[in-house]
Amino acid sequence: MPCLVLIVGRRRPPNTWYSSRPGLGDPSFKPAPMPTARYGLAAAPLGPGLVGVFGGNDFGGSILSANEVYNHNTNTWVSRAPMPTARNWLAAAPLEPGLVGVFGGNDFGGSILSANEVYNYNTNTWASRTPMPTARNRLAAAPLEPGLAGVFGGLSTTANEVYNHNTNTWASRAPMPTARNHLAAAPLGASLAGVFGGLSSGTTTANEVYNYNTNTWASRAPMPSARYGLAAAPLEPGLAGVFGGFSSGTTTANEVYNHNTNTWASRAPMPTGRYYLAAAPLEPGLAGVFGGFNGTSHLGVNELYAY
Repeated sequence: MPCLVLIVGRRRPPNTWYSSRPGLGDPSFKPAPMPTARYGLAAAPLGPGLVGVFGGNDFGGSILSANEVYNHNTNTWVSRAPMPTARNWLAAAPLEPGLVGVFGGNDFGGSILSANEVYNYNTNTWASRTPMPTARNRLAAAPLEPGLAGVFGGLSTTANEVYNHNTNTWASRAPMPTARNHLAAAPLGASLAGVFGGLSSGTTTANEVYNYNTNTWASRAPMPSARYGLAAAPLEPGLAGVFGGFSSGTTTANEVYNHNTNTWASRAPMPTGRYYLAAAPLEPGLAGVFGGFNGTSHLGVNELYAY
């Protein structure tokens, strides 16, 4: 069942959105907007109430090295050490508390990257680590176990490569059943990641769950709404929220996948329809959804979903 969530010292009702945009969302709390409006970005948790938001494109078309950290507890943003490699269409996943791996993407010249750069929030430093075996963009990533991140898909590939931060090595694992890009991924439990939607031969409703322990994939209940350029984040153990994207147009879709029952539930729509956005958990039952593109504008939107 949905739980009450504490939003900066106050409990809020479930299935509720809070938006940085005037006139949208529950007015009792207004999340601070991102300092840099952008799309094609990535996000990952850094610690309780902390999310790092990395890279993307700004309104002028520049590809960014931006690293901006949202502190939900103080409702503030801080610009931190920039990524060594400016890029968009990248992916990010937590590796351990305070450490995030940021993978792949495109640079300003349009090159598809195998970059693997790890951000240490505690020291505010970056380290270039062993590059991905397969250079790719428009990919997705999710944590699998402490120190392990699965990196999935990308343009014209079924690649599933697992990064081990402890040994600084990559392992090529069982490929995704469905090749796709502009997809999303989120952890569903220990060693399990759900990989959702994207572009294949067309926009897809694919929901494929990877089990790292058995190195197998399972096709599960498809998403209610086919879409690409979407974002996903864990909400509670076994639950993932899947937000936004593009189908026949920009969507406000908010669909929650329950891995334990293999069912989907359509929940309160996002206040701001957008795609090429990013999402990350802030605390149990609460996810932040950042940035994106609404068809005309690059957005600095920060919207919080309380499950």
